[in-house]
Amino acid sequence: MFKWRWLSRMAGVFFVFLVIFMFFVDNIKQNKYDSQLGLNILLVGKEGMGIMGVRKNENIVNFLRLPDNLLIQTPKGEYQVATVAKVGMSQPDSLETVRKGVGRALAIPIMAAIKTESSVGVEELKTSLLSLTKKTNLLFIDRVTLFSDVNGLMKRGILLELSMPTSGLDVAIEPDGRKVLRANQALFAWSRNQWSQDKILSDSTEVAVINASGVKGLGRLVSAQTETAGVRIIDIDSSLELLSDNCIIWGDADQAPSTYIFITKMFVQKTNC
Repeated sequence: MFKWRWLSRMAGVFFVFLVIFMFFVDNIKQNKYDSQLGLNILLVGKEGMGIMGVRKNENIVNFLRLPDNLLIQTPKGEYQVATVAKVGMSQPDSLETVRKGVGRALAIPIMAAIKTESSVGVEELKTSLLSLTKKTNLLFIDRVTLFSDVNGLMKRGILLELSMPTSGLDVAIEPDGRKVLRANQALFAWSRNQWSQDKILSDSTEVAVINASGVKGLGRLVSAQTETAGVRIIDIDSSLELLSDNCIIWGDADQAPSTYIFITKMFVQKTNC
């Protein structure tokens, strides 16, 4: 009896130290979730992919199940959703690559991604958020806060299931006869209507995007995601001087606080403001 009591206490002490350690690591890194702005999360399971939009400030949770034959662009080429979900990708940062690929393909600002056990949905998200073994770019404090917010919203039965308009998807036939889908400009317009964020819209911010990555077309893709969130893009240009950092942003954070938080969490590693 004494032995089991001692083991139980040691397990409790270990858990406390683990929580403290993960909290310390979280404070070193930049967290993704801001409960006032909300967050779009890519769910990747063996049976497919989906996007969950958590909007505590707007009292809503959006969910979009991605078509299995939808094509997403990656540095190694185009892949179908079903292929990536079942087989995965060989590169070590595959989850991050898929997050960026899906977000840019659909013009949806997706900040986070998480692996689920098999299928994708609200319950699968909640289970994965509490798991310490599921692969994700969400920090521990993000997962705890998200779980609490999603749980509270779902107890009130607030879930809006979305479906892509057929007009926003172009159908193509592969050489092997399989039918695949590609997003078009009409889908980008749909994304702006469904995935905008009220607090960013209320900032009424105008932003110019300068592509200094050397990747052709990246400025246009990033601009589409930023517009979906609620920012007005007034110019897209490219720079002859390439930057090694993801992004540098100039501006006054006090004039557009929600927009500043969104851009820094979504794109920026280094700021100059």
